[in-house]
Amino acid sequence: MSETGPSVSVAQVDTVLALGRRMHIAGGFAVAERAYRQVLEASPDHPEALRCMGQLAFQTGRGAEALEFLNRSVAARPGDSATRCDLSRVCLGLGMASEAAAHARVALAFSPALFEAHATLADALRQGGRWEEAIGHYLEILRSAPEEVGALLGLGFCLLSVDRNEEAEAVIATAERLAPELPEALHLRGVVRHRMGKPEEALPWLMRARALDPANARIAVSLAMAQDGCTRCEDALATLRLVEEGNGNDPEFLSAVCHVLIGLNRLDEAEDYGRRALALDPNSANACNSMGRICDALWRLEEAEAFFRRVLELRNGSGLELTNLSKVLLAQGRMEESMLLAERAYELYPKHIRVQFNLAMRLLRSGDLTRGWEMYEVSKAKGGARVPSWDVDLPDLEVDEDPGDMTVLVRGEQGIGDIILFLSVLPDLIARARHCIIEGVPKINPLLKRSFPTATVVTMDELYAMRDRVPADRQMLVGSLCRRYRMSLDAFPNPHRYFIPDPARVENFRRRLGEGVRLALVWRGRSRFDEPSNMPFYLNLEQLAPVLKLPGLTIVSAQYDASGNDAREEIEEAKSRFGVDIRIFDDLDTYNDLDGVAALLEACDVVLGPPTTTLHIAGALGKPTLRWCASPEYFNLNQTYSPFTPSVRNVVPETLYDKEEIVRLLLERLPAFIAEHAGRSGGR
Repeated sequence: MSETGPSVSVAQVDTVLALGRRMHIAGGFAVAERAYRQVLEASPDHPEALRCMGQLAFQTGRGAEALEFLNRSVAARPGDSATRCDLSRVCLGLGMASEAAAHARVALAFSPALFEAHATLADALRQGGRWEEAIGHYLEILRSAPEEVGALLGLGFCLLSVDRNEEAEAVIATAERLAPELPEALHLRGVVRHRMGKPEEALPWLMRARALDPANARIAVSLAMAQDGCTRCEDALATLRLVEEGNGNDPEFLSAVCHVLIGLNRLDEAEDYGRRALALDPNSANACNSMGRICDALWRLEEAEAFFRRVLELRNGSGLELTNLSKVLLAQGRMEESMLLAERAYELYPKHIRVQFNLAMRLLRSGDLTRGWEMYEVSKAKGGARVPSWDVDLPDLEVDEDPGDMTVLVRGEQGIGDIILFLSVLPDLIARARHCIIEGVPKINPLLKRSFPTATVVTMDELYAMRDRVPADRQMLVGSLCRRYRMSLDAFPNPHRYFIPDPARVENFRRRLGEGVRLALVWRGRSRFDEPSNMPFYLNLEQLAPVLKLPGLTIVSAQYDASGNDAREEIEEAKSRFGVDIRIFDDLDTYNDLDGVAALLEACDVVLGPPTTTLHIAGALGKPTLRWCASPEYFNLNQTYSPFTPSVRNVVPETLYDKEEIVRLLLERLPAFIAEHAGRSGGR
């Protein structure tokens, strides 16, 4: 007697095999397996017993055994399309997309109408990222079976992957109508909303899907990505942590955790997850993409380029991948290559918001204002970089509309520095509209109210409180002013001063500073430990010491300091180590009191620093400002000065990010710059 039970004779094979099938269908896997093995003892190459054992092995989580049995079945019966189809499904389940597609094609060669083979081939092509081919096969399936939910969902996923979002929405809605409580249909409905730039609308669908299938890691990943898209990064990480146990060896799950950690700026942890994902699957496009983002943020540009190029290979190129590579090439100073990729991405995906924005920024940096501002305006849809804090129920002011009899709400976008820069165009709208309401930021609103006295300045909280009853006819993002009034360099006023500081505070600072050449200094962003991506643009006080030791200077700190203490510690250290003396005013909060910062800058003769909010304020005041830029700035529009704030002159090294060259250029140019502008601060 064998381990599988009593031996069977050749004559009994069909009876035992039929018993095994009945038990298999009924879920009696152990009994079915004993029956199949008895048949194989009697007839080792029995093709149907081998096929059934392959099916059962795969169902019970034994993928390698399933492949062995099904390959033996195919060898015994090469022309059997059903077995080929089974083998294709097993390969697909084991992540072997190319092998799955090959077996499905053989099955279709034998049986062109075999529905299962079409479905498996379509799924294999989808899993392999061959979206367009997969779409064709799903459509073929739906021609004969229009209510096949699996094919509808597969088609919807592929349409999403090639940015045909509206078509995907319609297809997945049909699947949901046919199976209203199917988690995967709800899941993809949420993914559609997210892909269309509406992550907040995606959340209810994804929450429903997760409630129906709480252990599904794919649904958890999609929910986390939507939460991340709503800037709820902590919630996103918590969602993933709930299903992390059991998915620690899934490279796509690890890639999702990596992505969320990047959003939380926990780059060391993120890199650990990214490396783990790539160790498990070196061909994970998501892991390569996340690693590219990490290397980009850490300024490891050559590594970032290699990862993004690998993503392009794995995904056969898409708008977003081309955009990521374009950004890295631009950071390396490879403007022509960067522009070609940006144009190519737009050619392939003209409706993708990030693709539009990326091209707009390259066009503006190159000085092409006509196309640049047009593309910048197109890229303002939700899901991109240009988004207000929340929706207000007002129509947009179109570029060809006359605002003469309208009240226009001007909304903030991006960071406070960009808002300050774009406000340089606001006087043009104020001169033409009946009235303007400005959505401001508390730390700068006193300055805005004084500078634009005929406009109404409101805080974000005030605007949110009346968002459904804002007393305005139209709204517009502040950056959209450029599309109306700055379509050529000739349209930029020069000189231009649009901020008015508090006269009493200016006089107070002048009196306290005393005589001499007063230089306001900024040397970094808001934190001593700023994001790594900004570090190449900043200089520390040790690097600046030769510049700050130039004779006859009264140097005062205007450092935009989030901590309130970092700047003082750096100044004290610089004084003891390098003999650099920098004044600092304890009664000025340079981070929260930007009206006070404006008064301090106005009391000085010249301003020196990198691209920061404080330097934008200096330019808005019309103060003579020397700004070092580690690489050309987008909104310099290919000029050596800032067209928005023409009193700002730029120092850019020939070798990008070369800090020694920046210091050398400052030593060359600052004395003449000071000589030209010293003594003018009291005459404004």
